[in-house]
Amino acid sequence: MLNLKIVYLQIGSSFDQLRMSSRSARQWNPSAEIVVYSNSTEAELVSNKIEFDHHQYWKYIQEDARVAIGSKDFAELTAQKSAVILDSLQTYNSPTLYVDTDVIFNHSVSDSLEKCLEIKPLWISTDSHWGIQGVPSLGVCMGILAVKPDPSVLSFLQKWHLSHLNHIQSQNYIHDQDAFNLLYRSEQELYALTGIFPVTFAMPGWMYPSISHFHRFKNGVVTPPMFHCSYVAHDKEKTDRMKHLLQMQKKHQSWGQFCKNLIDLVFSTYKECRPSYSSVFTQKDANPRLQNP
Repeated sequence: MLNLKIVYLQIGSSFDQLRMSSRSARQWNPSAEIVVYSNSTEAELVSNKIEFDHHQYWKYIQEDARVAIGSKDFAELTAQKSAVILDSLQTYNSPTLYVDTDVIFNHSVSDSLEKCLEIKPLWISTDSHWGIQGVPSLGVCMGILAVKPDPSVLSFLQKWHLSHLNHIQSQNYIHDQDAFNLLYRSEQELYALTGIFPVTFAMPGWMYPSISHFHRFKNGVVTPPMFHCSYVAHDKEKTDRMKHLLQMQKKHQSWGQFCKNLIDLVFSTYKECRPSYSSVFTQKDANPRLQNP
């Protein structure tokens, strides 16, 4: 049985997203242990009704963590993600699922992750598509990562963290995802190490219309196990979406309502701002080693 740790990095003074995410994690994965890395105290987490089993005070997070996206301070904060995942593996020696605080769980993930980690020791989510020949491109997303305490993973996390810090010295806007992509493209051995979660398992934010009208339907499943509110810049909109998805989990409806939601989906999808597949990864951006001769 998978001894899973679900790890969060809580930054700043807002607990709304972490509260909803951690509760959904506990609801659907009761056997997993929730670990919160934070510059908050255990008492603050308890008073804000955060679900957790372990608290790790992370001194590397600055006291006022509300910084602008694209700034050097933001880049330095995101560099802590790789450090936190590495610390979790070394501290607990257990498979780890790192999730951003804007992730909602809709179903259990333990069994699926156990099977995934038997195949490859590192799995990441995606914002867009598979890239060329199944190799992820700029579409990879660092919002959801599953790892196991494998020497190759530990080595990669250390390299990712250090290369990120080095990039910040010359390009201070480089965040964790940028640093990962730069490292991934330069080291071919990472391809065999890494698996990519399909969007039906870890759904990115631009696909919100695909599940915003749906929920568990009778004995079937119509929502992904995890949904990541990426592509939403403002906290209030993220929080509203997360609340809506949690409410939808509780509803039961007829086939007639299901069909109505399907029609609503068609219209709402066109209104959603989402990335273009062609613009995310073009041929000229491709790694030359992946080109067909």
